[in-house]
Amino acid sequence: PIFRATQPALPPSTPTHSFRTHPLPFSFPLLPSLTRALHTATARLLHSHVVVSLPNQPLRPLSLEHKERLLAEARGDQALVHKYRLRTSTLTPPPDSPPTLSTTMSSNTHEELSRLSKEELIDRLLKAESVSLKRPRETEESEKPVNQEDTGPSFKKTKITETTPETPSLSANEKSSKKVKKVKKQKTMDFSRWSTRHVAFKFAYFGWNYSGLAFQRDNPHTIEGELFAALKKTRLIPEDSDWQACKWTRCGRTDKGVSAFGQVVSVQIRSNALEGLGVVKKGTNLKPGMAEVKYMQVLNRILPSDIRILAWAPVDEKFSARFSTLTRTYKYTFVNEGLDLEKMREATSYFVGEHDFRNFCKMDIPAVKHHKRGVVRISIEPLTEGCHEGEANGNVYAIVVQGKAFLYHQIRNMVAVLMLVGRGLEKPEVVKELLDLTKYPAKPNYEMAADFPLILYDTDHTDVIWEYPQLERERLLKTLTAGWEEHQIRAHAYWSLLRIVGDKPSTAGLSTYRAGRNTEEAGQFSPKHLGPSFKTKVATYVEAHPEDEQMVELLAKLEADPVEK
Repeated sequence: PIFRATQPALPPSTPTHSFRTHPLPFSFPLLPSLTRALHTATARLLHSHVVVSLPNQPLRPLSLEHKERLLAEARGDQALVHKYRLRTSTLTPPPDSPPTLSTTMSSNTHEELSRLSKEELIDRLLKAESVSLKRPRETEESEKPVNQEDTGPSFKKTKITETTPETPSLSANEKSSKKVKKVKKQKTMDFSRWSTRHVAFKFAYFGWNYSGLAFQRDNPHTIEGELFAALKKTRLIPEDSDWQACKWTRCGRTDKGVSAFGQVVSVQIRSNALEGLGVVKKGTNLKPGMAEVKYMQVLNRILPSDIRILAWAPVDEKFSARFSTLTRTYKYTFVNEGLDLEKMREATSYFVGEHDFRNFCKMDIPAVKHHKRGVVRISIEPLTEGCHEGEANGNVYAIVVQGKAFLYHQIRNMVAVLMLVGRGLEKPEVVKELLDLTKYPAKPNYEMAADFPLILYDTDHTDVIWEYPQLERERLLKTLTAGWEEHQIRAHAYWSLLRIVGDKPSTAGLSTYRAGRNTEEAGQFSPKHLGPSFKTKVATYVEAHPEDEQMVELLAKLEADPVEK
């Protein structure tokens, strides 16, 4: 069916300019047109912004009288329409209000207007328009900025056109459907309201995934970088603070991949104490007897799981974590696979005492002026705790070195020389010769030991009284226990795979082992990881390949002096 909407006819005596409206559309085909017609008709009757617009001028809302009149015309109530026409024509505006287009045109009778020519009527209409545009509301709307969009319907110059509602864009839908999270701007903290205290932290870290302890400008993934970021995030130091401003000092610098269990740093941070050891400045907003900040709890919640605060202590303002350290103890863990531990222990005895260690360190360090350092104690000790039962076989050892200070890469170079002695490639006296600068004035070329087995195990600060909060200590034990269990499972997985490979070795595997060892080295590296029947497997391989002279010689050496004892 065709939807037809018509406007009720008006009596000829009523001027068509006495109210602002326009006729409804006459015909629209089918459903889309029906929807558009209903929307347009409803908007005309109920919305205040649907009015006749003058050329290039903003829209004016209908008055209540005009709305009621339009509703009466839509219902076809001619008596009510005529009543509202008479009321509109007799209404007079307040004396201080400017005349509008409606009152100007209704003040003339139909007979007077009918006697005017076309040009006179146009001139009269233009004058009425110019008068109506002087209303204060329209003047304010005309002064809006140009970049503000007009939300009303658009009309052409004198022809009234129908409008349809605009479909909202995708961005508008997204904005309406998704709630934009407001980022709260952090308030600036007035550190003058709190005290400043000089404290020391003892902490541990596994440095396998970090680029060393010391802060680096081009690489923030360091231990000190994580600590400094945690101090700023917890508002213990100001956001714009630097290393010098907070009096930051460290006990010892560790390389990339090196861990520490007794590292110490000192820093001046925010405090609730008004008096006591380490209080540098008193706060203006604190009361006596307030509890101190729970430093361990606050920092351990922010720091990564492989960096843990173990204890804290208030220290004197002149305390330095570097120069107040009495001794430093390092441990280097290794697995004994055919090493001669007796010769290694003999070589370690030459390290004890004060020597020039320039042949056991990195030389291109501008800050190092002299290379004399003292070693208090060095030993090789077995480590059985923490090893899975039956897997380590008592072959895990640690080289323990204790001294007051060490050079860059000194411990790892000392371990590298000891390993050469243990493998029989050097004599124990080589350590004594390297310490003699008359015989070796320059460092020989040898490979440094790996980084990950080295641990800064402990540091001695006798005058510092450490505080270990019991609650935080229990949380720390749970975290470390979980990590230990995880690595035990990983270690067992490696051990199980080694047993599988040892029970079923391939020809390629034996060839790889033979290619990596010469006949002189075969007795120095115990192949226990290949299983207890290694000699039998070598014999089976020689039986299948009698032309392989190196493997035949290896089998003869195994039968004469087996390495599996």
